[in-house]
Amino acid sequence: MKKLFSLFAAAVMAVSMMAATTFTYGSSVDPQTKDGFTITLAQGAGQNAPKVVNNYETQVDEVRLYLGNTITVSGASITGVELTFTKQGAKDYATLSADAGNLVSGGVSTSNDDPKTDVWTGTASSVTFELGTKGQRILTKIVVYGGGGDTPPTPPTPPTPSGDVTITGLNYVDAIYYDGYWDFDFYNDYNYEEYYYIYPEVYFMCDEEATSGTSIVGTYTAMYAGYWKSANDSIEADDDEPVGTVTVTCVEQGIYNFVGSFVGTDGKTYTWNVQNVEVYAYNGDTYEDITLTDGGTPTPPTPTGDEITIAQAEEIAGALNDNETTTKTYTIKGYVGTLYDSGDFWLVSEPGGRSNLGVYKPTVDKALTKGDYVQVVGKLQKYVSKAGKTILEVVSATVTHIGDTPVPPTPVGTEINVAKAEETAAALGNNEQTAEAYTVIGYAVKAYDPSSGTQDIWMSDTKGAKGNFMAKKTTSTDGTIFDDEYIAVTGKIEKNFYNNKTTLQIYKGTAKHISETALLKIMQNVKVKKMLMDGQVIILKGTQLFDLSGRVIE
Repeated sequence: MKKLFSLFAAAVMAVSMMAATTFTYGSSVDPQTKDGFTITLAQGAGQNAPKVVNNYETQVDEVRLYLGNTITVSGASITGVELTFTKQGAKDYATLSADAGNLVSGGVSTSNDDPKTDVWTGTASSVTFELGTKGQRILTKIVVYGGGGDTPPTPPTPPTPSGDVTITGLNYVDAIYYDGYWDFDFYNDYNYEEYYYIYPEVYFMCDEEATSGTSIVGTYTAMYAGYWKSANDSIEADDDEPVGTVTVTCVEQGIYNFVGSFVGTDGKTYTWNVQNVEVYAYNGDTYEDITLTDGGTPTPPTPTGDEITIAQAEEIAGALNDNETTTKTYTIKGYVGTLYDSGDFWLVSEPGGRSNLGVYKPTVDKALTKGDYVQVVGKLQKYVSKAGKTILEVVSATVTHIGDTPVPPTPVGTEINVAKAEETAAALGNNEQTAEAYTVIGYAVKAYDPSSGTQDIWMSDTKGAKGNFMAKKTTSTDGTIFDDEYIAVTGKIEKNFYNNKTTLQIYKGTAKHISETALLKIMQNVKVKKMLMDGQVIILKGTQLFDLSGRVIE
């Protein structure tokens, strides 16, 4: 022990005598020169140049480097370089290589608060480092040693994996069939109001084509796998083949067991075992639910039940215990309210109204449209999610159209941008409205929760800019509007003046999505974080799309 301490003390003393030049990074990617050394960041072979980004959690500027970017250190007699990085997000680790000398990695950073330092040693007047393999890195500091017989830095000892990991807490499984392949998403729960996963989560993208688009039984290898312990704590499978495997067996129709594993970039083996779980299956090509045929497809009996009102259904379901389902079947008539791409909808007593009664995964006689008058036959359930959200719903439901209620035609109007809409509204008198309708096209920079059946949306011609024009009490014809989506809102423009405040707005207009955001909308509605498109993996983070290199997809 004494000897070890002496060696450590000697090492510290040697380092303290080094002549080191420190360069810090945060607010600029420009070349830096100090003490005869120059450091240059360049795009290199990458698709994106190094840039300054603002960390959405800390609100601090950081220098982000992407796949293919280079760092060049030049100067007289360079004998050592220390490069310190941190990590932000699930894909922010890329390996580093050098065109000369010896480079040792300090390991994988697990968070923004966990810096890791790669150490280069050698003798050179110039050395270039390149980011390769995948991902991106946050550069915080570079220390350069050289000149006058300086002692080079001591490379770090690569970390030794501390043990394999068994992943628990995976309660739900989604199976997504896309372009002939299956993807499996294992997760703890999902927040359907705010559209985000409740961790932990494991995503597994299969490497071989599926034998069937209605069966998932089998053993699969992965082209990609990753584990999210939390939003800022994740690990991906190592690129070495095979990435990982998962075996799927069917217990009975609709109920499955999953046993999977992959080796992470940290060298640990990650395993999970999910038993007796119901699988939600979705076709990413047609945007339709899939009825899995493993274990046989049962013929459901034609349900019958006492006819009750929506209010009575809410009262019966509300009196149940958490996650209890009635043994009795009920018949309820009403209108289709908010309708989701999954086929789920809210059942309301009048067109445009609202209720607290949802209809979950129904079997329908024909396609539903918001405002349809329907009969719903099924059992009532009081569903309580892991996050504590309570939903009163009709399950195992059969939906039959009684008679379609005509939907008023969407008004048409002159197409204008948001700036023109602001100008038009500003020219009106207080609380005056235009005689004609307009269609205002722009970005939804702030879209509020549609829990009331309509949405308030601030709009701008520029994505991310402050919105000064409001689409007030707006009804969307094709699903909920989210921030940064490109939309068209049709209605009459007015200048609202209330309580000494002026709002330029469209009141009770009709909104729809513009095609630019179609893929993003699909991925949000079906809860897909990653999907294969034209041979490349598309990743959804928040409301932005990326490819695997971290490049933003416009």
